[in-house]
Amino acid sequence: RLPAEVAATFFVPATTAYVALHDVANLQPGEEVVVVGAAGAVGAMVAQQALAAGATVIGVVGRSDQRDKVPDGVEAVDGSSEESVAQLAKARSATLLVDTLGGDGLVGRSRWVRPGGRAVVIGYVTGTSVSIDLPSWLLDDVALLPVNMIRQERRAREVSGELVRRLAAGELEVAVQTYDLADAPAAIEDLRAGRVSGRAVVLP
Repeated sequence: RLPAEVAATFFVPATTAYVALHDVANLQPGEEVVVVGAAGAVGAMVAQQALAAGATVIGVVGRSDQRDKVPDGVEAVDGSSEESVAQLAKARSATLLVDTLGGDGLVGRSRWVRPGGRAVVIGYVTGTSVSIDLPSWLLDDVALLPVNMIRQERRAREVSGELVRRLAAGELEVAVQTYDLADAPAAIEDLRAGRVSGRAVVLP
């Protein structure tokens, strides 16, 4: 029921988003969710599913030219703008952060969440380690929750059928950028340079 390029790429972003929101974060309708990396395949899927669950969603992107790549209905914020980031920290209105970046900036981004909220960590593309000042973390009162999709593989398979149905019905969308087989080297270069919108697929 799906185009081949979507069927080949939907599983990881769609199931990761579902598990992160519903099994790890226990998202409830009416929450405000900040999604970091909302222009990427996983982040965009998180944003779409959070909207569908009745949340208000802010999508943070790495560059201003990525703002138009966030899903419809999501408030796009340029994460490279100091003013925009400062406003998120000042408002601190979100109840949930879904972070696809990791790295040293994770703790700072968790301060976009109100005390008593939670930050779900999916990825670590900007770094594999983070330092936490325990007194400050205790005062911030934001839970850091890991998403371990290796441990959640069975759950991912359980929910994948419903996600396929929603994709086929147009309720969800995975962005796919296709390349001919002869252009596989260009696909790799585009991935390295961050020029791929969503998932890169090489077609025979």
